Formats: sequence, structure tokens, C-alpha cells
Amino acid sequence: MKHYQFMRAFVLGILVVVGMLMAGSFLTTVSQTAQAQSAKVVRVKMMNISKKATHVSRGAMYSSNRLIKMVHNGANYKSTTFYTYRQAKVTRSNKKTTAYVYIKSANGRVAGWIWQGYLKAGKAAVTNVANKKVTVQVNGPLSEGNKVIASGPVSFKTGATAFSVLQTLTKRKGIKIAYTGRGSSTYVTMIAGKKAGSGGVGGGWVYQVNGHYSSRSAGAYKLKNGDKVQWAWSEKAGDRGWQG
Repeated sequence: MKHYQFMRAFVLGILVVVGMLMAGSFLTTVSQTAQAQSAKVVRVKMMNISKKATHVSRGAMYSSNRLIKMVHNGANYKSTTFYTYRQAKVTRSNKKTTAYVYIKSANGRVAGWIWQGYLKAGKAAVTNVANKKVTVQVNGPLSEGNKVIASGPVSFKTGATAFSVLQTLTKRKGIKIAYTGRGSSTYVTMIAGKKAGSGGVGGGWVYQVNGHYSSRSAGAYKLKNGDKVQWAWSEKAGDRGWQG
């Protein structure tokens, strides 16, 4: 019995020691993390760098070189090509100095300061290549002979809509268009000078895909490879077989 009690006390003692060691290790890690997070930027030295293409696959992007507010996550922009503009040597209160670079996407919509170590030289690999095609055609009023204003194949990526391929074709042909709204509320108000009347009165633009009209906005109609999209000027309800 005494032997059993001794062994039990011995095992409990070992468990207590191991627990204390693990707790100490955990607290040390938490302390180090807290210290790293509390190491504020105390000095910034700006440097001029040349504009070069770069891409990222991870890393926080901050609104300023003070590294306070994160605005983007590099992991969400693996297929985006950025360009470098400025560099900053950032010194924190823990006396560690690191280099951050200000990068911006080609369209200017995504930008921020990111740790230099996350940058990869060159343009990002293009994913979801536009190897799908649809045929797009734009026709004028029936009273003017249903003249073809623009026509041609359009390459597109997954997610393209009846409206986005219209934009692609007309831009390529140098034809002006106008519209209101976006996504499911997109409404084409003008193509090549033909303006839709208020509420469609006096004419308006309608579209069909593979010979069928849709009740959805062109900005919400997703296309598939091989679709045929036709935009046509309707002078009055029913003249194109479209009843609204």
C-alpha cells in the first residue's frame, strides 16, 4: 500500500512539473507575440526605387508605411500583377528594421505597403485564361434595314455577362455606349448614338442569347462558351418579338 501511494505521488509530481513547463512555454510565446504586436513604428526612411512588375501570394498590405491599418490580404491577389513605386525602411520600437514596398495594381484599384519579403519578381501567372468565345452582334432599327452596327467574336473569362461582352466588342470597334446601374440592375441606355427613351418609350435596347430573350438584366446573365448574343434596337413593344 505504501509503495502504491509513493508511486502515485511520484507520477503526480512529474505531471505537475511537465504542466508548469508547458504553461511557461505557452506564456513565453504569448508574451513574445504581444511584444511583437506592440512594437510600433518609430522611424521611417523613404527610398526611391524603380517601377517594376511584381506579384504576391500572401502578406498583409497596409494603407500607410506606419503599418497600422491593413487594407488587403495578398493571398486574395495571387493572379494580380502589381508595380512597385516606393520603398520605406521601417524601424520599430523593438529596434528591428525591415523594408516595406508600396505596390499598386495596373488598374489602380488595389494598393498598399507590403513587406519586401513577400514580393516576387515579374508579372503574375494568368489564371482562368480567356479561351472561351461567344459571338456578339448589334443591330439597328428594323425601319432602317436592321443594319449591323457591330459584330464579331469575343473571348471571355468565366463570369462574363451579356453586358460585359457588349462592352468588349464596342470598345474594340470604337463604338460608344452608355448605361446605368451595375450587375443585376444594369440597363443599356445608348449604343452608337441610339438612346433609349424614358421607360423604353420611343425605342430601347434589348438583347437575346441563342435566340431567346431573358427577363434578367444583361449585367446578370452569365454566358457559356459558344453562346450567340444579339443586341437590337426595339422601336416599339413586340417589333422584335420581345414583349418585355
